[in-house]
Amino acid sequence: MSLARLVVTAVRVEGRTKAEVARDYGVSRRWVHELVRRFDAEGEAGLEPRSRRPKRSPHRTLGVLEDEIVALRKELAGHPPSHGRSP
Repeated sequence: MSLARLVVTAVRVEGRTKAEVARDYGVSRRWVHELVRRFDAEGEAGLEPRSRRPKRSPHRTLGVLEDEIVALRKELAGHPPSHGRSP
């Protein structure tokens, strides 16, 4: 049984407080609250691990600009480095 299921079972079936469960299992009270909320909303599916990857990245380079950079790097790969000097 996963830790998430143990935590939710302790709160919902055994009737223990969320603070007590958090202390006994060595997890944060916030995580216990989140697990119980997800379980109430989604059932067993709410206890499955979730990706921590952000849904979007506001500072990501635009695809068109990224393609231009790659093309320039490929073009410059055949030339010796100038180290800031004029030819």
